Amino acid sequence: MEPSALRILVVDDNVDAADMLGELLEAMGHKVVVVHDGAKGLAQFDAFTPDLAILDLGLPEIDGFTLTTRVRSEPRFQSIPLIALSGYTQPADVERSHAAGFTYHLGKPADFPRLTEIIETHRARM
Repeated sequence: MEPSALRILVVDDNVDAADMLGELLEAMGHKVVVVHDGAKGLAQFDAFTPDLAILDLGLPEIDGFTLTTRVRSEPRFQSIPLIALSGYTQPADVERSHAAGFTYHLGKPADFPRLTEIIETHRARM
């Protein structure tokens, strides 16, 4: 892993999309863990301790809103940027994601230039 590489957690139940995003992020030099449900995502915050996380909202077991609320309840995870990447793009969904603790809310399909901009901004702060 490069010195400026980030540890990025991707949680999405769309296996193909999540794996492809993980591969793109790894090609950018980041260390990436991809899981496909909210319970595994929650476990990875302890096991992997990401620098940044990209979470779907409509996840099995624990949805992205609940996952984020639980993550934000832990003081050690409060400063981690959390990016909602979801098909839920109505204003109420965006408002709810920010209320849950997401830092950013992006619609699917991913706006990869915007996602890259967010990641690079965070990497520059590290």
